[in-house]
Amino acid sequence: DFERPVRALPVGQEDVMKAKRADRFLNWQFTNEIPMFEVADKVADSSLVYGHAIVKGRYVRDINVLKVKTEAGMISKEETAFDGVKLDVLNPEDVLFPGDTTTDNPDDMEFIIHEIPTTLSNLRRRQASKTYKDVDIAIGAFQERDDRSDDLRQERYLYQGIDEQSVTMSSNVPIILEWYGYYDIDGDGVEE
Repeated sequence: DFERPVRALPVGQEDVMKAKRADRFLNWQFTNEIPMFEVADKVADSSLVYGHAIVKGRYVRDINVLKVKTEAGMISKEETAFDGVKLDVLNPEDVLFPGDTTTDNPDDMEFIIHEIPTTLSNLRRRQASKTYKDVDIAIGAFQERDDRSDDLRQERYLYQGIDEQSVTMSSNVPIILEWYGYYDIDGDGVEE
């Protein structure tokens, strides 16, 4: 439905009004600021080539910092360039699902990994905007990884049938592994 592409459903009775507001906002955003026909075209293309399409929805707040000259001197002024939802149609070759999954519902999967090659300046910008937290950048040593990223990389190689010894990682291009899954963040025994 191109007139109302999003449905925000309440979880409990206390969420009914919030869901109605979210429904109105998201549908306005999708019909006015997201090129739905372009997204639909990319989804159809990916589905024909790969047999499926992966669409990543994300909330984005782009801020431009302007330098303004005043009587008191130069000051920095923040201006919101975009504040809302963006959709990305991902290349399925950059997304890893568990090899033993029997569902196509992402909520029922143990994890989903999105591999994103990036630039050092883009990585720093995402850190400054707090999109990425707790990222250590070792200049000229991107091949240094922690055990968790090694485990994710090994899982990817196993899934793709690649011999890990035959792969040489380029130290010039940082690769971000965005891991989506349930994890006990606060140590209470419940995975969030």
